[in-house]
Amino acid sequence: MNRSLNTLGLRAVLCLGCAAASTPEVKAPPAPASAVPAPEPALPKAASLSWPARARSLLARAEDRLVLRAFGPSGLEPFEHVIARDVLEQLYDAELELLWFSDMGGRLWVGDLRALGAAAPPNVLIASDLPEHEKLSVWVGDRYVQGFGQLGEGSVELSLRWQESPWFETDAGERLGRINGGAWLERERQRPARALAAWQQPDEQGPHVVLPAGVAQCDNPELCGAARAFGASRWQLVITKTDETHGDFAHYGCLLHDPARPELTRPQDARRWAPARDAELDTCGPYQFNAAGDAFLVDEQVCRTGGECAALEGRAVGWLEPGVTVGRE
Repeated sequence: MNRSLNTLGLRAVLCLGCAAASTPEVKAPPAPASAVPAPEPALPKAASLSWPARARSLLARAEDRLVLRAFGPSGLEPFEHVIARDVLEQLYDAELELLWFSDMGGRLWVGDLRALGAAAPPNVLIASDLPEHEKLSVWVGDRYVQGFGQLGEGSVELSLRWQESPWFETDAGERLGRINGGAWLERERQRPARALAAWQQPDEQGPHVVLPAGVAQCDNPELCGAARAFGASRWQLVITKTDETHGDFAHYGCLLHDPARPELTRPQDARRWAPARDAELDTCGPYQFNAAGDAFLVDEQVCRTGGECAALEGRAVGWLEPGVTVGRE
């Protein structure tokens, strides 16, 4: 999850939430009388900490909060700014630099990450009276953006159709909810998108490496050995296992490969390489790199490529200035 999201099916999550700001205190715009008031804004943990550079800034989901953190040369920094509380689902549209989030009160909000900073404007209330849902998505013209996760039986995906007359619908085609932020949606409908690197997925048509005997464990032999460059390093992320016995979803296992030596390792353990037969299998990410390609986000960690990892105390969402995403869901 940043990801570069486009019509090829890369998707991001919508998440409803509440407004948060920094000193001086800024509150969300007034909601209709029927709406529950938004929670109080939250400030950075330490007011004396300077706002981090965008190149070091990352988004994470910590329980029901969306937070901004920073990862620099010395690792994960103490800075933390709470963007929203009481979050149900979230969606980071990295191309438009928007963070959509839903809250427990059936409301949808959006935060403008281009304006994020010490004097950032409040989050904007977009819609209310929305039903419970497990996933959110948005159609911006013909570009589809979705959040994390896969839907199971009985779960609901709620989509915003951001058009001249916007509306919400479920994956069953039912229209619902009430649009509160029509003026904002109309003003930002032609918002320019920034160009991002395409998601690099190891696949049957891409580059392959020859795996040592006993390492390949693939239901689909054409995928075993499929490889992609791992950020700015000389290494490659290689598929070593596929399991396609779980209904509609395939599961993948990957390891990091160094073309200069017959050893493999997990991407988070690139300081310690092992003989191919002894390497511990890992998931295929996806691994979200920063713009420099020397650090990545995966699950609940932020890691320096070839160095230490730090726990985020929540799930990684994406970098404010993202680079390439490598791997498979």
